Amino acid sequence: MIFKIRNHTKTILIVLLALFILSSCKQIVVKLEKIPKNTPLGADIYITGNFNLWDPGDETYILEQNPDSSYFVTLPTTFGRIEYKFTRGDWTTVEKDRCGNEKGDRYAYTFDNDTIINIIESWSDLDPLDCDSVTIVLSKLPENTPKGDEIKIAGNFNAWNPGNDSRYKFKKDSLSGKMTVAIPRSFDKHGEEFRYKIVRNDISRPESDKYGNNINKRILDFEKGDTTFINVEQWEDLTEDSKNSVTIVLDKIPKNTPKNDNIFLVGNFNNWFPGDINYVFRKNKNGIYLISIPRKKYGLSFKITRGTWKNEAANKYGFKLNNLDYNYDEIDTIHLNIENWVDLAKGNGKNITIVITKTPAETPQGASLYLACNYDNWKLNRKDNIFSKNKIGRYYITIPWKRRNLEFKVTRGSMLNQEVDAKGNKIKNRIVRSKFTDTVFVNVAKWNDIVSADDKMIIVELKKVPSNTPKSADIYIVGGFNEWDPVDKKFKLRINNSGKYTITMPERWLKMGFKFTRGSWKTVEADIFGDFIGNRVYQASGSKLYLQIDGWEDK
Repeated sequence: MIFKIRNHTKTILIVLLALFILSSCKQIVVKLEKIPKNTPLGADIYITGNFNLWDPGDETYILEQNPDSSYFVTLPTTFGRIEYKFTRGDWTTVEKDRCGNEKGDRYAYTFDNDTIINIIESWSDLDPLDCDSVTIVLSKLPENTPKGDEIKIAGNFNAWNPGNDSRYKFKKDSLSGKMTVAIPRSFDKHGEEFRYKIVRNDISRPESDKYGNNINKRILDFEKGDTTFINVEQWEDLTEDSKNSVTIVLDKIPKNTPKNDNIFLVGNFNNWFPGDINYVFRKNKNGIYLISIPRKKYGLSFKITRGTWKNEAANKYGFKLNNLDYNYDEIDTIHLNIENWVDLAKGNGKNITIVITKTPAETPQGASLYLACNYDNWKLNRKDNIFSKNKIGRYYITIPWKRRNLEFKVTRGSMLNQEVDAKGNKIKNRIVRSKFTDTVFVNVAKWNDIVSADDKMIIVELKKVPSNTPKSADIYIVGGFNEWDPVDKKFKLRINNSGKYTITMPERWLKMGFKFTRGSWKTVEADIFGDFIGNRVYQASGSKLYLQIDGWEDK
């Protein structure tokens, strides 16, 4: 009997050993058949779980892609029960459910399966696309909203009449305290744009801009996620009229203004129509011209005319004025003096001609050259200030002499492409004194924005960037050479064969001062604590400049 038991025990051990060997050799395939449509093209997808200490970026567990665009990874079956999730390399990109909510750990028993099929519904860092509804959240309501009024949504889906239907009524969320309403995605099946406004009780009391003006209908894009946050700035019926207008007063107009001419206001509020009868100044009992206009959401930009652009307001020398720009929030009344009209300006009969005897060889063919001067407040791109070409190909321009020193520079339309000296340094304003001849000859040595053959070129390389720099981030160099534009594509650094950011620049541009950004002033470089740093100053020799960025202001 003892002998039989021992033989039986030996058999069991052999069977168990065989099963263990078989299970050690067997592998399980984890297959991923569907991923969200907004998954970045070419993104790596990882599986992480109790088999790798939940490391979300473990290179051993990157999924491979099949020809049919599905993904797969193989795992040994020795784990028994596996618990797992999918990521795109870190926990900020972990998978979520179809509405973007937290998703519990997946699990499977490896000895029961040889293939496990999965789909990913959404990612934590990207908007979900397949949620059953979209929630509209009111982040802000006007302080004067009556407490007893119901806040509703009215749109083309309910004939702009929410009625007493509870589906269109905002309710207060118990956790956030915000007003919310859920819109079923089924409303989107008809293929029409979902247009709506927020109202109090009914469409007769709609939302408005902060000045009480009618606003465009909102559009809900069902493809942009499951939650939309909006602010209601004001209610159209609860705005005080006195706060909804700006008055412009003409304290003085030229004495030679024709008595029967109307004076018009023209600007961004009427598509710059210079003779709009809806914007005629009226006279008060004291003979002062004035006009009141509604405030708008955008800034106020305007000019004064007598009905056409040929007779718009001018400065005392007869030159056209720049647009007058104001922030509606900062003004109630604007007082102006009109010094002259373009068509009625009187010169002194004397002119001065400026002739350019030489231009740089690098001047673009067909480029227009402009005179920028103090006579018209250094206004750029004025058609009246374009140089013409004479019979022998020289550029020239003739302008009225205004009985004071003329200060000027030559540009190709902006201060970014102004003339500079032979070494590429910015020059002082050219000056023609009160005692002058009728013709001035000038040479243009070089253009600020064009690299020439004699420019010393410097290779700028970032040997180190902050560890929290987003992957594949674009980095730009910005300075006086591009008018401090933080996202100028011409000055985007490229990545060299060593993986370092680099750009080649003329030495003279670097001497103007510079900084690095990731495309905006919110993402400008900073010190190691993320605090502001001053402009970099070029102090080097040789042909290479090695730098490092210590931090970013937004990180």
